[in-house]
Amino acid sequence: MSDGTHDCGLAGRVTDQPMPTRVADSRDVEPELVALIRQRTALGRTRYGTQLQTHNGRDCRVDALQEALDLSQYLMQRVMELEDQVRWLQAARSPEVRP
Repeated sequence: MSDGTHDCGLAGRVTDQPMPTRVADSRDVEPELVALIRQRTALGRTRYGTQLQTHNGRDCRVDALQEALDLSQYLMQRVMELEDQVRWLQAARSPEVRP
């Protein structure tokens, strides 16, 4: 939306959620997440010579905050792209107004 507000379809639903349901083509999230974590750990070993460890000389609060800020930007990008797609589809479906 151009006014800077994005409800992401969540207006009034922050705490009012129904119980999850399972549909025939749904997939479990955990196995895919674990696979991605393993891939990132392997990448860290290759890139840094070790996986993430405690007391490594870095401030994990700063690292986590920076990663969270990056994530929020990627999520906002996706929201905006989906809003654009909806707007484009609506424009394509609506008849042109001719004088």
